This record gives sequence, structure tokens and C-alpha cells, in this order.
Amino acid sequence: MFDGNEAEDVPVSRGGAEQGQRKQESSPVLHSEAPKGLRQSAKLESSRGGVTLFGWLALIILLIGDAISGQISTSASVTALITTVLVIVALLVLYPTWLFSQRPDVRLCLLPLVVFLAWATVVTAIFGHFDREGVQNLAVYFLFFGTIALVGFRSQSGSGARFTELLVPVGWLRVLLYGVTLYSEGLNNSAGIYSRRDFAIEALLIMSVVMMSQDMRRRTRWLPYALAAEIALSESRTATALAAVLLVLVAVRNRSGFRAVLSLLGRIAVVVLIGLWAIENVPSLHSRVFGQGQTQLLGVELNTSGRDVIWGGVIADGESHNVWVGQGAGSATDYVRHDEGPVGVEAAEPHNDYLRIWHDFGYVGLLLWSIAILTLLTAMWVKGRQFGNRTCYAGVLSLLSFLGLMATGNVIVYFFAMLPLGAIIGYALGEPSVQAESYSVSAG
Repeated sequence: MFDGNEAEDVPVSRGGAEQGQRKQESSPVLHSEAPKGLRQSAKLESSRGGVTLFGWLALIILLIGDAISGQISTSASVTALITTVLVIVALLVLYPTWLFSQRPDVRLCLLPLVVFLAWATVVTAIFGHFDREGVQNLAVYFLFFGTIALVGFRSQSGSGARFTELLVPVGWLRVLLYGVTLYSEGLNNSAGIYSRRDFAIEALLIMSVVMMSQDMRRRTRWLPYALAAEIALSESRTATALAAVLLVLVAVRNRSGFRAVLSLLGRIAVVVLIGLWAIENVPSLHSRVFGQGQTQLLGVELNTSGRDVIWGGVIADGESHNVWVGQGAGSATDYVRHDEGPVGVEAAEPHNDYLRIWHDFGYVGLLLWSIAILTLLTAMWVKGRQFGNRTCYAGVLSLLSFLGLMATGNVIVYFFAMLPLGAIIGYALGEPSVQAESYSVSAG
């Protein structure tokens, strides 16, 4: 799924091309032909592009980003400083790039996001909400936009493929480092290199990209499974569910027809059964899902870690003000952290980024954000469908995984999540409109 069969580096004859075309026509729905790009692909694939500056920053942050905020006691101040420096650099570099770039397609895709940023800034200015939380939140939004634009404008054919290649050792290093933490401190670790929840966020982004790689070596094929296992051991419930969905996609992406349906159903059954067994038999996992009487679903008590109380409070506070305009960036965070926040729950964030956007910028802001995200998704999907570009599909999967994390988390205000996501989307948007990059190597 999301792809056709892995390519091999073999000479192409007329008969071979016809066979390849018939093979493409029988491939899964997300793989499509690229007759125009096919004429250009051989020339372009011979000169693969390099990784851009913010692509390198994304790789570094994916390796150590959350460790910075997790290991320094003054993490809020340090995170704010890092975010501010990054967004200043991004905007300074972006200004001339935006004006003189020869990529109007990338610029057009980003216009809805520009409108959202303008609305967010105006609303924040109207309510004078330029405190630390407000400025930091706005800075992360601008950093997300700037990273997409800079990477998209400057990437070349094959840049996304090169980025994916480098992401594989980064992923294995994270597996190794978090594995050491699990071995030394157990499941309930809190003093390791990575915090549990933040590890799951970035591991899920790496999974989304690597699983679309054409590289058939074992180190690449097995990385999504290793990351998914450690995501589950991190006890991050939403990320674990999303990782399970990605694993199913890995299993069926190169199959079609009735056998693919049977394989899909079988894999889903195995994943569900393993998950149920683990929840029932591992005490720490059981307590993360059930008990504590916080909320009920079909008569079953579920552990929401107080999120239902937080969400109810954020909704009530938002409805007591202007629901169409909001209260400015960081207002949801201020409500949760201060005395007037949800009674009986200690929290630092609203733990639902959709509620955050609505509380901060109103229904108008939430609509503008939705339009911006749908524009990015549509652009990557269309390019992937039209030209069979794996980098575009990786961007789609990454953004969809991120949208899932937003439902129960605070990922939209984490620079170590938004900058790498912006780079992934930037490479997807910036890929020239040609056949998917061909850089596969033999399995081994």
C-alpha cells in the first residue's frame, strides 16, 4: 500500500517497460503510473540531491531534540530559547528565498498556512497575549511554516531519498539509546535520555518515513518494527495505536487483490490479540488503559489521566469568551496551569491540540488551520498519485500520524516535533514532479 513493487537496477527495454507498465496497473491503489516523469527519471535519478540545512537540523533534532528539554531542569526556558533562535534563523533565511524562489507550486501550497499564521498573530495582538507561552507557541507555528518553505524551496530531485537514507541510522540510534533506558530503568522510566512520551512522538515520525523507503536492506526493513515495539514499551497509548496501524500498512503496501485483503485482516487480528494480551497481563500497561474511575465507555472504566476533566474545563472556559475569535496564543495553556484551571487535576497543557487551537484562535482559527493542513495533504497525495513518489507518501503518513497525536497530546507546540515534521513535508512538496526516486539496493 502507498507504493508499488520495489524497483531493481536493471536495464529497461521496450518489452521490459511494457511488463513494468502492466505490473504497475495491477499494483495497489496508491501506486500510479508516471508516463511524463518516466522520461525524465533516468536523467534526474543519476544526480541525487543533497540534504538541506534544515533537513540536517531535523535529523539532529530527531536524534537528540527531546533529550534537551527532558534533561535540563530549566527546560521551559531552554526550549523557548532554542525555538526562538531557530525561528529567527528560519525567517531571516526564508525572506529572500520566498521572494526569489522558482517554485510557485510550493508557495501556493503554503498560502493557507500563511493566512492561519496571520490570523493567529492578529488575535494574539488584540488580546495582548504575548507572554512566554503565547510567544513560544507562535514561534513554533512560524518554525513549522519556515521549515516547510525552506526545505521545499531548496530541495532537489532525490533530496527526500537522501534524507530517508540518513534517517535510518538515526532511528537505530534512538532504538539503541531508549533500549538502554528500558533495560536499566524498566517501563516506568523517567530519568532516561528520552522522556517516554516524547520518544514515542519522534519514533512515530521516523516510522512514517522509513516504511516508505525503497531500500530493501534488513536494517531498513526491520527499523519500523523495532521502533513500534519500543513505542509500545513507552506506554504512550495514542502513539502505540498509530504505530500498530503503520505496521499493518507496512505489511500490505506491496500487495493487491484478495490475498492482500486476507493478509490485512490477519495482520490486524494478530496486532489486536497481542495488544489485548499485553494490556491484560502487563500491570503497568493495564493501569495505563483501565481503572481509576475517570471515565466510562460501554460500562468499562478507562484511565484518561485526567484528560476528560482538562478538556471539559478548556471547553467551558472557551465558551465563556469569544468562541469565534479565541483568546490568543497560549491562553489554553494559561488556563490549565493557573488556579482557575480544572479542579483536582495538575497539568501543564490542554492535552488536545484541536481544543488548543479552538481556545486560542476560535472557530475561525480552527477552520483556517484545517484548510492549511488539508491543502498540504492534498498536494502531497496528488503528487504521489500522479508520479508515484515515495517521499510524498512519507509526507502524507507523517502528517496523518501527527494529526492523530494531536487528539490527546501537545505536539503542535513542541519544536522537536514540528521542525522534523516540517522538513518531511518540505521534502514531499519540493520533490520535482517525476517518477519515484529509484535508489534501491539489494537485500542483505
